[in-house]
Amino acid sequence: MPEECPYENIRIRLDVSLESRLTNRCFNKNKVLTTLSTLAINLGPTTSPTEVGYDLAGYNGSTGTAAVSVPLGTFGGVTISATTGGGTDNRFRSIDRATSTAYSGPLDILTQTWFGTQQPVSALTIILSGVDAGLHNWTSDHFDNGSGASGNGNQNGKMEIALSVDSGTTFTVINPSFQIQDNEGTVTSTIVPFSTNFTAVAGQSVQVRFINVALGTLASGATDPGQDFTLINGFNVTPVPEPSAALFAAIGLVGVALRRRR
Repeated sequence: MPEECPYENIRIRLDVSLESRLTNRCFNKNKVLTTLSTLAINLGPTTSPTEVGYDLAGYNGSTGTAAVSVPLGTFGGVTISATTGGGTDNRFRSIDRATSTAYSGPLDILTQTWFGTQQPVSALTIILSGVDAGLHNWTSDHFDNGSGASGNGNQNGKMEIALSVDSGTTFTVINPSFQIQDNEGTVTSTIVPFSTNFTAVAGQSVQVRFINVALGTLASGATDPGQDFTLINGFNVTPVPEPSAALFAAIGLVGVALRRRR
């Protein structure tokens, strides 16, 4: 069970950094914001290691070419599933780079694995059912952590990322060209996650959709037609809290002190 946050550590966060996602695990017992505290999901094969502080939603890929929908589990009251579709080859890919990882840093276990699609025109959609109504932050990592290759190398294309809060009826494009990072030619020292806020609606699923929009390149700089997958290592969903009564009181005391100094 997470420990209680001391009042002096209560923070209002709209952006979630790599390190803080591992350490910000406390709660305020006087301000219960939601049944979901922090949803931290590691995606990859079912036998993969799991990042500290994360739950593994494992899947071993799919066969055939038809559109696919698969359950990935229920965590903290939120049911997660994924779909593909729109291409001639709609297989899921689930990769573990255990034998060739090159990156070493925050979330190196998380970025050892990824879950994605086989073809660029096949959209990958992550579906969350049961997220409490209100404002939340989504942060996800998209990194191919192989050691690099001279042929069909790591994935490093670009994805359009869109979000729906009405069970997939309408999608809003959040980033039209998000860059997947990799270790093609050089070892990355910093991973840049995708992050956005959304307002969940009661009774509606939240859906995040990824579609490849640009091929990746090899270390030589040549465009690689094999680098056309969408991929995701894992994600966090965190409620964006309202200021607590204690925080308001602290602000008030600061205001009184400043007024007395005048």
